[in-house]
Amino acid sequence: MALIKDQDRDSLHVLPLSIIPLESQLFQKMSLIKNVHLESVVELYDGKDTGSGQMKVEAMRAAYGSIPQADMAKLEKLSRLKSYDVYSLRILLRKLGINVDEGELRLSEGKQRELTQHMRMFTRPLVGFIYGDERAAEEGVDIISLFAQPDIKRARQKLMALADSLEIPLEMVPKFLEDYGDTFLSVSYYRQAYGGVGPVMRDFQSSIKEITSNSMLQQDRNVVDACTKVQDVFSDMTATMRQRMKVFEFGSKNMWTQLDGAKFRKFKDLVESSQTTLGGSLCAMSLKMDAWKEKFPDPKFGGPMKRAEFIINDMQQGLEKFQKPQMRNIGPKIRGPKSSEPDKDSTRVWSGGA
Repeated sequence: MALIKDQDRDSLHVLPLSIIPLESQLFQKMSLIKNVHLESVVELYDGKDTGSGQMKVEAMRAAYGSIPQADMAKLEKLSRLKSYDVYSLRILLRKLGINVDEGELRLSEGKQRELTQHMRMFTRPLVGFIYGDERAAEEGVDIISLFAQPDIKRARQKLMALADSLEIPLEMVPKFLEDYGDTFLSVSYYRQAYGGVGPVMRDFQSSIKEITSNSMLQQDRNVVDACTKVQDVFSDMTATMRQRMKVFEFGSKNMWTQLDGAKFRKFKDLVESSQTTLGGSLCAMSLKMDAWKEKFPDPKFGGPMKRAEFIINDMQQGLEKFQKPQMRNIGPKIRGPKSSEPDKDSTRVWSGGA
């Protein structure tokens, strides 16, 4: 397994290239990352003192003439993906025909432990079924380990009953438990990422109200309309997130009424079919909201004009991939009265996940 920082392994927008089968050794310490404009760029280096050195994928060939054509073709395919979270990558890399060691597409152990609390509402029925209600209620239980390495001696009778319900051999139950845990780990991962975006999103929505009610800005309908349309994109993504989470909650509860293997497989397929959509939306939202929070860390920072300028010049960039067809062409770029060059903060790349 490649040596990868936990924050990169757990990130929505960082793809360490050491996990991708590339011919050139040049990429072993590089990553493909999404910037605030949702463009994929190769990060050549990243450090406290050096900052982040980035290059567009198409520029790599000119800078490094020795890169094999096969590597460039893979990079170009990877650059078009909307998210680099491990769950989206499992599906998308398979579709692209890029074979990766399965162990590389897992969250770090620290992140798994962190998500245990988020998982509890989904996994409590199964833990209670196998180990008894008192075990399900224990706050200190390591749910991930409980599913990956079930205590077969202690719960053999219940595991046999579970095998009968699922119509699978007893020796296949540990694999079912591992799949079950991994499915809800992914749901918990997206829930946590969404929870991290929420507070900043509320501040952003408040700013939109200030912009649309500002007497000076109301005179420029292009600016007001563009800001409103950016807000609409985020509102659509947020509504989709909430709807899917409700479906997951309902499905997880419904699964335990007359449990059978077909019901679980159907639910697992439902979760997996949602992962690339959720990953793409959350990658975009987290990058945009991180940029917003960095630019305007306090509601008192920046007036309506400054905020409208940032929304149109930076927040809207890349969102066309998430817009409904009627929302395309969401507005021109604008510059504030004292701004002639892009602000350094507006092109900063964020790392470390949502």
